[in-house]
Amino acid sequence: MNILPGLTRLTAILSLSLLLSLQAINASATVPDSTEGSLRFSGNFHYGFVIAHRPILVPLQTGHVLGFDVQVTKPTTGKKEWEKIYIYPTVGINYSWFDMGNPQQLGWGQALYPFILFPVTRNPNLQLNIRFGAGIGYAQKPYDRYENYKNQALAAHINAIFAVHTSLYAKLAKKTFFQATLGVTHFSNGSMNVPNLGINIASLSGGFTYMVGKKNAIDRTPFDFKAEKWRGSIMLTGSVKRIYPPGTPRFLAGSLSILESIRVKRKSAFGAALDVFYDNSLHVRLNQDSVEYKGPYQQFRIGLAGSYELIVNDLSFLLQTGVYVYTAVKTDGSIYSRFAIRYAVSKKFFACFNLKTHFAKADFFEWGGGYKF
Repeated sequence: MNILPGLTRLTAILSLSLLLSLQAINASATVPDSTEGSLRFSGNFHYGFVIAHRPILVPLQTGHVLGFDVQVTKPTTGKKEWEKIYIYPTVGINYSWFDMGNPQQLGWGQALYPFILFPVTRNPNLQLNIRFGAGIGYAQKPYDRYENYKNQALAAHINAIFAVHTSLYAKLAKKTFFQATLGVTHFSNGSMNVPNLGINIASLSGGFTYMVGKKNAIDRTPFDFKAEKWRGSIMLTGSVKRIYPPGTPRFLAGSLSILESIRVKRKSAFGAALDVFYDNSLHVRLNQDSVEYKGPYQQFRIGLAGSYELIVNDLSFLLQTGVYVYTAVKTDGSIYSRFAIRYAVSKKFFACFNLKTHFAKADFFEWGGGYKF
């Protein structure tokens, strides 16, 4: 009997919660006539724990997580169409520091990432928001086969960061708010080093926010949306990865993907993709599984995937789940997933950063770009 691992459930819940909440935002909701300032400064203290999403990580939970964050944010005013669609969100940058509650195996961690704060309600005295960010993190004490072999979560100092939080702002004075936040911050190096089960920090935080600068008028000019016809894109990516056991050399990986999609709403596009993955480590995996290596073609995997895209101006977030129609290595299963961040550098070209996974296990990060046609 296959049981979906804890991290898969957590990732699925967070992703679905984020998407459903953003879809529920009503662009016609009542909003103020102006912002309360041009910049917002926030500071918060965190209390939480490291989520043991695998039994092997339970020994790392020796104490509670303590930390703090500082943020600088800027309210949008509706100058661009996407700002009106999402009820004038706030963009900003966050720095966090965490004592991970285990000075011997984990030490402390830091995170620096840009984020978008999407409002769910716009009551002037009580505001509910969803914050999504991605960036870079630093872990003080990664895995070491001799000195820190119990840390099976992270094997590199430098990691990618993904963070999803829900925040409640209560107005205390003209430009001062109390902020309470609940969320998860995820550290992972995407199997560029192993072991790489990842660190997930669940935390509750509280602090204060202060607005500065002049008020800026909200642009309420209406806009028209026209559903698009089918559109295609081609994406090429590259990567490096390691496999178990720790200490193996790095292998090259990458993918070629063709996606056909249609934008059916202001925020959403649905589609289907053909994926061709190259993974130079597969011949070693075959040897580990006692399967005969017959040729270079066994280092390729071919898959078909369904795709959902959340569009936020030039930035978009893709969730894809697919099935391998060909793979020589069977131990990963037949299902794969990809979380992708795309940024349009022009009308035709885009840059991308992706994470490919097999359920709760990261396969590799992808960096690359593509062309829309």
